Amino acid sequence: MRSSQVGYLYGSIKDVLDARVGDTITLSSEFKKSQLPEFKNIEPLEGYAESVPMMYAGLFPVDADDYENLRDSLGKLRLNDASLTYEPESSGALGFGFR
Repeated sequence: MRSSQVGYLYGSIKDVLDARVGDTITLSSEFKKSQLPEFKNIEPLEGYAESVPMMYAGLFPVDADDYENLRDSLGKLRLNDASLTYEPESSGALGFGFR
């Protein structure tokens, strides 16, 4: 694709965490060439930076037995919004949850 074109791609990505917002995409033939010593490595486009969260929240299940369901639900939500980041958190009062 070139500038101002719109398209889509699909791949055999097994974990949504392996794809990042703004990640550099290249042809597999170019990637294979970059593995050879006589070719330079593929460099990401300039200006790429990890997304920085601007809103924070703590999510805890009402019932401790629902922790796995909450984790699975956050994973499904991340499929729709790759900018969502979360990590496990524990609270003495609320138990296990996510931040």
